[in-house]
Amino acid sequence: MLLPSAKVEILPEIDQDETEFLISQNVSMLEDLLKEIAADQILRAPIVDAQDSNEEPATTPYAEIQLAIEMEPVDDDKSASLRRMQTSVDLPPAVRSELRDFVICIASGYQDNSFHNFQHASHVAHLSNLLIHSMDGGKEDAARVVNDPFVRFAIVLSAIVHDVGHTGVPNSRLAKEDPSLADKYNNKSLAEQNSVDVAWEILMSHSFTNLQYLIFGNSMAKRQQLRQLLVNLVMATDIFDEDLRVLRQLRWEQAASSVNCKATLVMEHVLQTSDVGHTMQSWEIYREWNERLFHEMYAAFRDGRAGTD
Repeated sequence: MLLPSAKVEILPEIDQDETEFLISQNVSMLEDLLKEIAADQILRAPIVDAQDSNEEPATTPYAEIQLAIEMEPVDDDKSASLRRMQTSVDLPPAVRSELRDFVICIASGYQDNSFHNFQHASHVAHLSNLLIHSMDGGKEDAARVVNDPFVRFAIVLSAIVHDVGHTGVPNSRLAKEDPSLADKYNNKSLAEQNSVDVAWEILMSHSFTNLQYLIFGNSMAKRQQLRQLLVNLVMATDIFDEDLRVLRQLRWEQAASSVNCKATLVMEHVLQTSDVGHTMQSWEIYREWNERLFHEMYAAFRDGRAGTD
């Protein structure tokens, strides 16, 4: 079910003008964060560690979920310096081109669903970015999120890709429609795990080597951190899995004694909140997205993909 890597096209069912606008908005958000990452690389010595192949371990995203993601503390002064430097950093043309092509690839991976579509993903990304900017970076747990451009980039990236490949039905139905996918992912969080694999396969393709180098350079540790952030954040959007609920409860219990546990909670809640953010916005936005969800669910019933109306 994985999409072909780096296939740059846009689904014809999606309104082209709106899609182009959303692509440009998402690219602009990611470019601003990449400029801060580039500024951070200027301020610190290049990170180079042992090189390894680009092959991922033979496991599933579900099995990679961590209780707490290790993150470095970033103080307010350095964060302020990075944001000042951002305005003077120019991204290489090759990076900008690859970033745009990457977002186009992700947009093409979203199906023509009423709710779980590229517009929803863009909405979630925009809200995630707003929430991050509204957070108090003076607290140590939040500082590891707010003050680190690498982490903020990962959050917005995860929001953009979190439903790529979604088929418009819940995981229980998806398991019946695609038994091979259920077997591959042990019948756990099928849509979310598939989204992680689709997005990672595209991002790690040879078509985006310049983009990869700007994000994590020659550091396999930073590359692995990016994947870990992507895994935890996208998997956090499955709020129905019982084992993930138990893990979240354990994370809460350990948060008082672990800054990284608390920071991981903060990140995951940013994405979870943004994913249902339309329920906390204006009546017009609330009604529009609830109506979209109704039409998606009704379409599944009409097409014999749901048992109840």
